[in-house]
Amino acid sequence: MLSSPQYQYSFLHQCVRDVLKARKLRSEQENPLYPIYENFNPDYYRDFVYTGR
Repeated sequence: MLSSPQYQYSFLHQCVRDVLKARKLRSEQENPLYPIYENFNPDYYRDFVYTGR
């Protein structure tokens, strides 16, 4: 079971970083291959990281 807080945080951080990187690339290139990132909600990740929900 991967339940260590450090692992969860680093995994989330990696996901958020990848999403932000992809959004930045898309905004630079106007690349339509990442429509899912339009639904990215930073508040959800912030709440998850800080409250552990």
